[in-house]
Amino acid sequence: MIVAMTDNIICRFLLFLITVVLVDFYYFPTTFTFFPSGNTKLYLALLGIVALIVGLRKKARAVIDKRLTLLLVLASMVSLCSLFSTTINHTSDDTYVSYVVSASVWLSAAYLVNSCIRAIYGKASVIRICNFIIAVCVIQCVIAILTAHSPEVQHFVDRITDTVWLRSVNRIYGIGASLDTAGVHFALALIMIAYILEKKANSMSYGIIFLYILAFFFIVIVGNMVARVTTVGAVISLVYLFYKSNFYKLQVAPSLKKVFLIMGGVGVGVVPLIYHFYVTNVVFAKNIRFAFEGFFSLVNEGTWNVASNNTLKSMIVFPESLKTWLVGDGYIVSPLNDPYYTGAVMHGYYMNTDIGYLRFIFYFGLIGLLLFSIYIICVNRLCQNSHPEHRALFFLFLIANFIVWLKVSTDLFFAFAILFLADREEQPRMVTSPSK
Repeated sequence: MIVAMTDNIICRFLLFLITVVLVDFYYFPTTFTFFPSGNTKLYLALLGIVALIVGLRKKARAVIDKRLTLLLVLASMVSLCSLFSTTINHTSDDTYVSYVVSASVWLSAAYLVNSCIRAIYGKASVIRICNFIIAVCVIQCVIAILTAHSPEVQHFVDRITDTVWLRSVNRIYGIGASLDTAGVHFALALIMIAYILEKKANSMSYGIIFLYILAFFFIVIVGNMVARVTTVGAVISLVYLFYKSNFYKLQVAPSLKKVFLIMGGVGVGVVPLIYHFYVTNVVFAKNIRFAFEGFFSLVNEGTWNVASNNTLKSMIVFPESLKTWLVGDGYIVSPLNDPYYTGAVMHGYYMNTDIGYLRFIFYFGLIGLLLFSIYIICVNRLCQNSHPEHRALFFLFLIANFIVWLKVSTDLFFAFAILFLADREEQPRMVTSPSK
């Protein structure tokens, strides 16, 4: 009996480790050098199709309902709008023409990951999925720090993934976690932490709250070393916590008192620790100056000055024709690979702008941007209807999506998808007493 229990524990632990890896492969899709082609998201999607077929055969929870159908129909509208723009402009940039396929891949990969979580715990709830995502973000931050400080770790990461371009821009990176894309993913993890703390603080011990807040600070610090768009998540999280605490009424909600108490304590402990590494470690000093360049500039020069913000300002360029404003030019990436392109040389993105809103306008115009925005809002609405008890979390994701577009053109469907397929929580029934 003891042997059987031991074997069961070992099997569950191995399944847990596998699930952590799969969540990481989903949340930070990676193209390994030893893979024939494609990234981990694609392989998860293929396995997800197999899991779906098995689930249907067993008549399990793998049910394709009208919500999923509606979601894919909306994604198809984005693809059709992109196809119209590229067709009318005679371009070959199909970045978003296949968006419905990309959305389907995300959903299939998410189904596999949720199935693994369900196999361990019996249920893949929204909070549990968020906990796995927070864990893999912490792991990626640890890998990024090790990569920056250990030549052996960096050599290993460089061998299994393509990091040539990352080394040329002198940015730290994890395994598949790099630049603004990783920053966006870290930002969402910070929002998840804040949301869980606000929702569950009453039922948590001080130790658990401490671990969440420690993860929050760690992701904020290291995440900003990877990409400063991580700050978006930190700001949204803190604003949300202050709002829910009734701080604007000059009071603190009882449920969040211990959260702010522990957060203050961790903050007091983190500052001298950062200062110690700043004065003793050259690599850490360089990365921390990059991560919080604005604060260093404010202290040293008296003005808030961030190089990337200045670069972003130089990327503000608007269409010069009504046609481009309405339906775009059909380009979102550099057009130099298009043999039919005869315009000006652009070494970066189309029109040399990295600003998300402008890239969408130049690709499929204001019509496409409006349709894409409606699509994201509808996805948010579908998630809220599927999990009404977590409406605030999805609303925070929606805010983050539209803020992030000021910097990059990525959307947050991947985060909506995995939570959209989470198991619904049973709502407590209203018990009415018989009338006297």
